[in-house]
Amino acid sequence: VSPLALYRIIVRETDKKEENIVKTAVLLKEQNQLVKAIGLLQKGVDNYPENDEMKLELADAWLMAKQWQKAYEILLQIKQPNDEIKEMMKEMEKVIGHEGV
Repeated sequence: VSPLALYRIIVRETDKKEENIVKTAVLLKEQNQLVKAIGLLQKGVDNYPENDEMKLELADAWLMAKQWQKAYEILLQIKQPNDEIKEMMKEMEKVIGHEGV
């Protein structure tokens, strides 16, 4: 099943759309289906841009895929990052700078 199909099923058939997108993506990540998790979360972030939990899960999926720049770009979209997220972003800036990504 494609990420788009999963997204459409969740949005059409469940009441807790955003929560179920995140939960499904977490399960996909646990099964090492990163492409599907990223696709699902990206569609979710596009349609629910205020959902920071979804952004964190997407950033985590990008990190699992070793895509530091993409993870960093998602974290930048969080309007009020807490101290832990700010620290993570500083560390990622170092990694991105050293790798020339």
